[in-house]
Amino acid sequence: MSLPKNKLYTLLGIIAVILIAIGAITIFSIGYLTPSPVTISSEDGEVVKQINGSQINEEALDVDIDVNYNDLIDHNEQYVGKMIHYNGQIIEVDETDGRSYLIMATKKISEDYYEGNNVKVKYLGTGLIQGSIIDVSGEYRGLTWVEEGSENESIPLINAKMIEDKYKIIMCR
Repeated sequence: MSLPKNKLYTLLGIIAVILIAIGAITIFSIGYLTPSPVTISSEDGEVVKQINGSQINEEALDVDIDVNYNDLIDHNEQYVGKMIHYNGQIIEVDETDGRSYLIMATKKISEDYYEGNNVKVKYLGTGLIQGSIIDVSGEYRGLTWVEEGSENESIPLINAKMIEDKYKIIMCR
């Protein structure tokens, strides 16, 4: 069977497209391009569990409530141990001695600025920057002093389960 050159090239092109399509289907079905698992560790570095990409939102966003700040302060005991969510702006970051804490303002003044109604967040990880707008989901632990040794102001403390900013998601435990 003798084919002219242009028909031969057309046939080879069609075969190449079919092979590429089969390869793409194989890659997606095997899962090469799915998110990799996330390891959740305790404070001492022990692996608590691993979750895959499809479980991230279910695990991290299993949040009971968005709590009004004044209600949280006034009825603080009823929220201890419950999952809560806040968004706000980081006003202070302390990532020293293996501990990571931040203080965030949760009272929205404008689209890119929050001030007041501060919350302290304990988390695992590094790389959060003062001024960033974040979402925090985690377990409410009660009121704590703004700074160690300070007796002037107490604010809510959240053990973060997930912190999300526009660049990354930090899974915590």
